[in-house]
Amino acid sequence: MSEENASSVDKESSFISHLIELRDRLLRAVIVVL
Repeated sequence: MSEENASSVDKESSFISHLIELRDRLLRAVIVVL
């Protein structure tokens, strides 16, 4: 396991958390509109 591997995993996890945040914002926007 090299440092490169760890950094790629870190990028992936941050990307996933970013997607979750976007999904949460969309859900809240939909709830407000409804």
